[in-house]
Amino acid sequence: MPDFAYKACDEQGEKVKGVLAAQDEEHLADLLSAQGLYLLRSAKPRRLTQHPWFQRPVRRRDLVLLFVHLATALTGGISLLEALRTYADESGHERLRTVARGIANEILAGTSFSDAMAGYPAVFAPVFVSMVRAGETTGHLDKVLQDLVSFLEWQEALAGTVKQALTYPIVLLGALVGLITLLVGYVFPQLLPVFQKVRMELPLPTRLLIAVSTALRQYWFLGLLLIVGVVTAMILYIRTPLGRLQFDRWLLRTPVVGGIARRIALSRFARYLSVLYMAGVEFIQSLQVVERLVGNRVIEFAVREAREEVIAGSLLSAALKRTGAVPSLVVQMVATGETTGKMDETLQKVSQYYDREVQESVKRATALIEPAAIIVMAGMVLFVALSIFLPLWGMIGQISRR
Repeated sequence: MPDFAYKACDEQGEKVKGVLAAQDEEHLADLLSAQGLYLLRSAKPRRLTQHPWFQRPVRRRDLVLLFVHLATALTGGISLLEALRTYADESGHERLRTVARGIANEILAGTSFSDAMAGYPAVFAPVFVSMVRAGETTGHLDKVLQDLVSFLEWQEALAGTVKQALTYPIVLLGALVGLITLLVGYVFPQLLPVFQKVRMELPLPTRLLIAVSTALRQYWFLGLLLIVGVVTAMILYIRTPLGRLQFDRWLLRTPVVGGIARRIALSRFARYLSVLYMAGVEFIQSLQVVERLVGNRVIEFAVREAREEVIAGSLLSAALKRTGAVPSLVVQMVATGETTGKMDETLQKVSQYYDREVQESVKRATALIEPAAIIVMAGMVLFVALSIFLPLWGMIGQISRR
C-alpha cells in the first residue's frame, strides 16, 4: 500500500500531521476516523527516498526482531495493537515502522492481523500470512509468532549455506577471468612486436595466443555485446514458465550441483509443510502454499500433482511416490507421519536430515572445486608461459647458431 502524507484534526480542533499507509484517500480517512481524527488534506509524498529502490530492504533478521517483539508482548499480556504501536515508535527500521503503523491502523479499523499483513506482500510472504491466520483461528497467535521466529532463523541458516556454496566458485571464476585477461590483454601484447620482427615460424600455442590477444584488443566491444546479449536472452527465457521448468530440470541433472539443489528443495518442502501443519493451517491449503515456495519447478509440479490426488482421496505418501520426483526416504517418513499422526515431527526430521545433507554436499563440492580450479588456472598459466617462452627459446637458438 502507498504512503500518504496527511493533515487532520481531532475533536478539539487541534491539527495533526503524519504519514500513513492506505489503499486510497477514502481508506486513509477511515483509518484516521478510527483514531478520532478527521482528514483535512492528503497527498502522496514525492520524495525520491519514498521509492522502494531507495528504502532500506526488509531482511529476515529485521522480521525476526519484529516477530520476537510481538510474541514477547502477547505472552506478557500486552495487546497486539499496543505491541505494534510500540514497535512503530521504537524500531530503527523506517520501512517496518511504517508497515507496523499501517497494520495497527487497519486492525483498529476492524481488519484482522493476517489480512492487514497480506496488504504488504513485499514484506510478508504468503506462508507468514497463512500461519498468522491459522494462529488467529486457533487462538494461539503468540505460539505461531514464536514458530515464525524459528522458521525465519532456519531460512537464514539455509540461505547462508547456499551463499557458501556459490561464493567460492564465483570468486575462483572471477580470479581466473582476471588472470587470463591480464596475461592475454596486457602482458603478451608487450612481447608481440618482438615476435613479429623475427623471421621464424612461431609455435602453435603462440599463434593461438596471438589470435586471441588480437581479437580481445580489436573486437572486445563486440564480444562484450555478444556475452551480454546471450546472458540477457537466457535470463529472459528462464523467466518464462517453460524456460524455468527446463532450467530446473537441467539443474537437477547436473552433477554435484543437482544433488544440492534437490536437497534444498526437499528441505524447504518438509520445513514449510511442517510449520504450516503445526500452526493449524488446513492441509490442502498448506500444500498449495508449499508448492509455490520449494524453489524448483520440477518439485513444485510433483507437489501439485500430489495435492490433486490428496483432494481426490489419496494419502500424501502414496501420491508423492507416484510422482517419481520425491525420494523414497521422504515418502517413507511421510507415510510414518500419516500412520502415527505425528506428521509435523516426521517432516521436521526430514528437513533436519536434508539440512545436514546440504551442508555436507557443499563441503564435498568445495573440496572438489578447489583442486579443479587450481589445475585449470595452472593449465592456463602454463599455456601462456609456453606461448611466450617457446619463441624466445627459438630466438636464442638462432642467435647461438649464428
